[in-house]
Amino acid sequence: MQTLTLTINEQTKAGNSLLAFLKSLDFVSIHDTGEHILSGKQAASECNAVPLDFFISELHRKVNIGLEQSEKGIVSSEEEVSKRLSKWLA
Repeated sequence: MQTLTLTINEQTKAGNSLLAFLKSLDFVSIHDTGEHILSGKQAASECNAVPLDFFISELHRKVNIGLEQSEKGIVSSEEEVSKRLSKWLA
């Protein structure tokens, strides 16, 4: 069984129609959480998200640092490089 979360705007005719259709299917379970769903910007702000281009450039920078340290013998093995990268990305 797969769980899928959908946000349906019940304030529209199309949203109500879709919800009614989904409820009519015997193989679909509807769980109304009653929660207020945050906009994408609100959710990103609350979890301290960063723009994708920043994340990718930071990832590349940290990978390059790890590789340079490995080449210089500062880091003894690929396993150690992997551990450090995992720590940095956490």
